[in-house]
Amino acid sequence: MHVEHHLDINAAPERVYSIISDIEKWPEITESVNSVELLKPGPLAVGSEARISQPKFGTRVWRVTAVEPGKSFTWETSGGGARMVATHAVTPREGGSTLALIMDSTGLAVTLFGWMMAGTGRRFMEMEAAGVKRRAEAS
Repeated sequence: MHVEHHLDINAAPERVYSIISDIEKWPEITESVNSVELLKPGPLAVGSEARISQPKFGTRVWRVTAVEPGKSFTWETSGGGARMVATHAVTPREGGSTLALIMDSTGLAVTLFGWMMAGTGRRFMEMEAAGVKRRAEAS
């Protein structure tokens, strides 16, 4: 299952990336995340892990698998019959940035409940992107 959401933001790419990569502050900007605990303090790097609690999805540990500092990061998690890979990417555009949130999910749970997961996942992506936009454009 593939879900993505793109949003134009009237802020510099560096500003937008600083918000999306400061994952422990996500609960301040979106109701789609209850809590985030970075398991090893420091900037996001390949191998970084975070425990994230979300409504409807419970708590999962996400492991960073790729980082392009200032541009994007990708991480993954698995459990409960699903494997999810998510990318957060920022690209420059005239007058600001475009934020892309991309999620690919596989596994038995996705086969059985993908229709339901896709709707919730899309809503959560929209909430997260809107929160990033509000914060980035406010300062």
